[in-house]
Amino acid sequence: MKEIERILSGTRKYGKKIQKLIEPAVQYFGVGSLTYIEQFYDESNTFINLSSNIPWIEHCMEHEYFKGDPHMVHPDNLGSGSAFWYSGKKNYETAPDYDSEIVSTLRKFNTHSAYSIIKKDKDSLKVFSFGIPKEATNFESKLCSNIPIMNKFVNYFASELASVRIDQEKYNASLHELKGDKFLSQGGVVKPVDKTKQNRISFLRKIGVLKSCYQNINLSKREVEIINLFLEGMSAKATAEQLVISRRTVESHFENIKAKLKVTLKSELFKVVKLLKEFELI
Repeated sequence: MKEIERILSGTRKYGKKIQKLIEPAVQYFGVGSLTYIEQFYDESNTFINLSSNIPWIEHCMEHEYFKGDPHMVHPDNLGSGSAFWYSGKKNYETAPDYDSEIVSTLRKFNTHSAYSIIKKDKDSLKVFSFGIPKEATNFESKLCSNIPIMNKFVNYFASELASVRIDQEKYNASLHELKGDKFLSQGGVVKPVDKTKQNRISFLRKIGVLKSCYQNINLSKREVEIINLFLEGMSAKATAEQLVISRRTVESHFENIKAKLKVTLKSELFKVVKLLKEFELI
């Protein structure tokens, strides 16, 4: 299959570069490898899959583990967050076949566990999956004490990899072609925020992070677009030009947003929106 060949060719070309980029994480956290997946929001659901562990990718492609991989699902079925896979135990109900396959593969590659970070932004969905060797026995405790540092590392890695200017025409593959209908139907390793949103809002209200008036937060897709541009510092006029709508329409959206978020001033709106973005509620 040409999609598999594209993936293998990409990892074989860039594997050593990724090995070099993850050296700080190897030294500080004791990780053994990193597999990086970036899925683009286009009609073909193209993605790139690279790894510092070339034999690992070759093994996974040979056995077609991607068919059950809950990292490789439609963006609507996967949320931002993190997850662990452990050898020797059941991990996720959404991927029972993959679960047994990946557990045996973890053992084969002398790996105790795998730790994944999923980040979604406006252009793509990124997965950073770390292989944790058996000798890194204190990885979990070190990670828990250094989550901000790990987040800084994945941002550094993504930035450095972007500078490599990967030939996407040559190495991108289609997830839909690889997985078929399962790409659309399978649940992700992390649930999307909209499926846990109300519980999150309720919890944040109980601990005083959100005002009690926030029973629900439902902004339209267009309102979210406008809010994101507002956070970037764009004026109503510039926002209107970028979205090809009138300034009056932008101002009307702002009034609706303020009403939904129970604020009156744009300065208040800025603070509330930043808070809601922090907890991925918009």
